[in-house]
Amino acid sequence: MASRKDSKGRKLKDGETERKDGRYQYRYALGKRQTAHNIC
Repeated sequence: MASRKDSKGRKLKDGETERKDGRYQYRYALGKRQTAHNIC
């Protein structure tokens, strides 16, 4: 299976997604979500 990448070509981890506004969202195993700002 090919690895997923964000708009800048970075490899995304399992459970991690990039939102349309450029922020990253990570889903924990428990179903909770954490949003991180794109600092780059």
